[in-house]
Amino acid sequence: MEWLEETASTPWRFPDQFQFDDQFFCSTIFNPLEGQLDTGEIMKGLQGYAQLLGVNIFSGTEVIDFQENQNRITLNVKSNTEETELEASQMAICTNAFSKHFFKDLDLKPGRGLVLVTEPINNLQLSGTFHFDEGFNYFRDVDDRILFGGGRNLAFEEEEVDQFSINEKIINHLKEILFGRILRKEVEIDMSWSGIMAFGKDKQPIVRRESDKIIIGVKLGGMGVAMGTLVGEELSALLIGE
Repeated sequence: MEWLEETASTPWRFPDQFQFDDQFFCSTIFNPLEGQLDTGEIMKGLQGYAQLLGVNIFSGTEVIDFQENQNRITLNVKSNTEETELEASQMAICTNAFSKHFFKDLDLKPGRGLVLVTEPINNLQLSGTFHFDEGFNYFRDVDDRILFGGGRNLAFEEEEVDQFSINEKIINHLKEILFGRILRKEVEIDMSWSGIMAFGKDKQPIVRRESDKIIIGVKLGGMGVAMGTLVGEELSALLIGE
């Protein structure tokens, strides 16, 4: 751990080539152990492994409702405009904030988050993962692009929704910081999207059995990438009765 002790004791500042606005980013904390994950590759790997184990994955399928009886669970689902029924001996609900539709008493509040990605930037010097404003904003390099997300703290109540949409106030705020404080120039935005997180009165996820045949794993508080695998292990243990 000598390298870590040496790094931790060495004063650090943003490299000059980043050209951040040092009046806006007036102080920094450097964590040498933080890395970057490609969440798309994670999901591709997970889906591929699940399919090797014989798991069927139905994308774009909405669960309308379900009924639990003595022997089975019957799910009414819709894909496009076609409705059908599925049956299962047990069911795990992992739809985070959307689970409130089925369990009204859950300590869940939706929180919509916004992300944008730039077009490729020639000679991009920025490299790393960065957080600021109490963690409500974050950005990182992705190949030769910048991914920038956050701004939910500008409109907490407005963003307590489970509908996918772009809040113009927030995306304009992100662009202002990206162009004026981070890159110090305007670039083209290639894409933007929203995602729905789930929050509650505390930071603890909800992992529990709701009935003999139904378990839930929800409320990851915006930390799904970090916590999702552990929640999945705990749900698996409940399913098999460990």
